[in-house]
Amino acid sequence: MIQLYQAEWCPYSHRVRAKLTELGVPYQTINVAAEGQERTEVEELTGNTAIPVLVDGEKVVSDSSQIVSYLEAKYTSETGDARSQREELSPTISGAVPFSFGEALERTRRALREAQYKLLGELDLAPVLSRQSPLTIFGALEQEFAKQVADVNPGATSLGLLQISIYEQNGRAHISAIKPESAVAPIRNSEITGDGHELQERLIDLIESLGRES
Repeated sequence: MIQLYQAEWCPYSHRVRAKLTELGVPYQTINVAAEGQERTEVEELTGNTAIPVLVDGEKVVSDSSQIVSYLEAKYTSETGDARSQREELSPTISGAVPFSFGEALERTRRALREAQYKLLGELDLAPVLSRQSPLTIFGALEQEFAKQVADVNPGATSLGLLQISIYEQNGRAHISAIKPESAVAPIRNSEITGDGHELQERLIDLIESLGRES
């Protein structure tokens, strides 16, 4: 399994984590010391103490741009322009997770509660849609955001709710969420759109964290 030597506060590490999550590649994070002189393991791998550093079997890659290029070359055949367009147009934030569907459900429930989202319910859609593989939708609420949407346009309150899907595809569990910023775009309110973007970034972090091997 891929190992990523990184720090949670490091924006370059965040960039690599986001790419791994986007590509659905399981990985393990190894958090390093804040002080460079204490990163002896990183220095042994690369000859310096800079992060992030990605270890994929015998392959060691440092520098976030080089790591992203390596991951894109190995795990997808799309061109950069095609990937950018797909990401921009996609209505969802998605990531594969390195554990079973049942464990993905439980971890998602726990993560949403810990992030102070209110769970509104769960829908098991597999039998309704005659799917052989499991598919469950979580309805959730970030109270201040939903209230803001309701105050501006009560009829559009449902656009301010969070919809998270947990499903199995090609034998792997995936977690996906509707992008809040895209969901509230029809309301045409700049403040709500901005808050939707902030909420979206938090959801990206949440799904990204679920995609890591614990």
